[in-house]
Amino acid sequence: MSDKGLWIPPAIWCKGGLSLVDKTILATVHSFYANDREFYQTNATIAQDLGISESTVKRAMQNLVSSGCIVVRAFDGRKRKIELTKQVQNELAGRSKRPISKVKKTQQKGQNEPAGRSKRPTKNNTTSNSKNNSNKGASKDKPELLMPFEDFEEIWQQWCEYKWEQHRFKYKSHKSEQAALHYLQNLSKHDRQTAIEIIGYSIANGYKGLFEQRGNPNKAKQPSADEFADYIRNGNV
Repeated sequence: MSDKGLWIPPAIWCKGGLSLVDKTILATVHSFYANDREFYQTNATIAQDLGISESTVKRAMQNLVSSGCIVVRAFDGRKRKIELTKQVQNELAGRSKRPISKVKKTQQKGQNEPAGRSKRPTKNNTTSNSKNNSNKGASKDKPELLMPFEDFEEIWQQWCEYKWEQHRFKYKSHKSEQAALHYLQNLSKHDRQTAIEIIGYSIANGYKGLFEQRGNPNKAKQPSADEFADYIRNGNV
C-alpha cells in the first residue's frame, strides 16, 4: 500500500465470498505483486495499517487461503512469504484490459452525441453512485465487537447460534451483545478458561442466559476446554 492510497482492481472487488477486509488485504498483496515486490508483512503490521484487530486479520488470511486466493510459500516461525495464486493472477490479467477499453469507447461516443442526450445517463449514474456510496459508508461504520479474550470469536459465535436454535433469541443491537460479553468477562473473573466453562455449562443445561455452576460440587461437571471444542466441531456436549 503506497502513501497515495490503495487501488482495488475490479477482479478483486467483484470476487464473491470475500468480505471488505478480505478484498482490502488481497489488494494489498496484489499491489506488492504488481510492483515486482515480495509480501512479507505480519498480521500485526497489516492490522496496524488497516486499523483493525489482529484476530480480524487472522480470520481474513485464513479465508483467503481456503478460498484459493493466496498461498503461504515459506514460514520459519518469524518470516512468511505470501503470494497470489495462479488463479487470481489469471483473473487479474484477464480483467485488467476491459475497463480501459470501455472508458475509451464511452468517451468517444459521448463526443459524437448531441449534448441533450448525454445528460440523462449522467444523472442516473450520479444517483446510483450516491446510493452505493451511502450503503458502503453504513456498512463500514458498523462497530466491531470487542472480545474479552484472545481467539474467543468462534466460541462466542457458538453461544449465539445455540441461543437462536434453542430459544429463538438474537441480540437486538451491538450495545446489548457487547454488554453480554462484558457480563461474561466479569462472571468469569477475567479468566478465559472459566468463561468457556460457563458457556459450556449453560448450553448443557439449556439455559437462556449465562450461569456459573454453584452449590454441590458433585453436580454435573462443567465441560472442559477440549469438551467444548468437541461441541464446536460436532455439536455434542
